[in-house]
Amino acid sequence: MNKMISSSGKILNGTGGLGDVGTAEQCLQKSADSNFAKISITKESGATFTLFDGDPTAERAAAVQPMHQKVAVSFCVHYITHSPLQLLAVTGNQQALGNWEKFVPLRSAKDGFWANSVALPADSHVEWKFVVVENGRIHRWEECSNRQLQTGYEEVIHLHKWWGCA
Repeated sequence: MNKMISSSGKILNGTGGLGDVGTAEQCLQKSADSNFAKISITKESGATFTLFDGDPTAERAAAVQPMHQKVAVSFCVHYITHSPLQLLAVTGNQQALGNWEKFVPLRSAKDGFWANSVALPADSHVEWKFVVVENGRIHRWEECSNRQLQTGYEEVIHLHKWWGCA
């Protein structure tokens, strides 16, 4: 969904507006012809464009795609447990993954597959592993080195992995 941001900082709704509305590229082109243009891009809030055509009281707006602050990461692994008390989980260096102390349980699916999704911070370096949990405690860690992931700004990342193969 696009946010419409006016030169006074108001967030506008709808497609009607207070002046020129366009894509970020169109806004940048217009800024080259303008007396003043302000462009702010922040990791936390996404991008905003403020454009004045020589008259600071004239309102203009630009359509801006907000950057995702969280990325839905879908973890999937095939593993046959040896007891009904065992389940698969994921842990890692992010708070949402338990900071290596706790874990996120995966749900048992068909034919020995386990899966779950976790919201992780966008544009973050993530280290993680699958673990076997028994009686609420980590019973076995993957024997491979920590798995690595750079989340970027995608909405969803699907990770289909094999146990022990980093």
